[in-house]
Amino acid sequence: MKFLRSYWPWLALCGLILIYIGYSITFLNIHTYVQNTTMLLKGGLILNLALFIRKCIQWWSYEMYVGNIHFVTEVDRPRIFYFSIFYTSYLAIYSGFLMGANFLIDSHSVILSYVLTSIVAAAGAIAFGLLVLVCSRWFG
Repeated sequence: MKFLRSYWPWLALCGLILIYIGYSITFLNIHTYVQNTTMLLKGGLILNLALFIRKCIQWWSYEMYVGNIHFVTEVDRPRIFYFSIFYTSYLAIYSGFLMGANFLIDSHSVILSYVLTSIVAAAGAIAFGLLVLVCSRWFG
């Protein structure tokens, strides 16, 4: 039971990925599936950037209004480091998917297109989850 309480966000994310992939393969064509995956990846990029900007505004406002530095070096310096690595990799996944989206839509092998799009969707969801963890208060 402790396992479920500690890892429920990751289990929920995996469940949502499986539901999304299963629904998309069953009811959507490849063109709609690629477009939906592109929109989800873009939404994840915007949401993660907003979470990080919110964290930066918290540091700035605490210093401006209280006068103390709320930036804890042992926790927040690795937070910025991991955010830069994961956000750059998420951006690379998104831009690579945008460049290859036309190939996936025009490909003659529909099964290969579904598999590659599903792999990109899963990688994007994992990167999204890691970035949310980095920006959360439970980090460190």
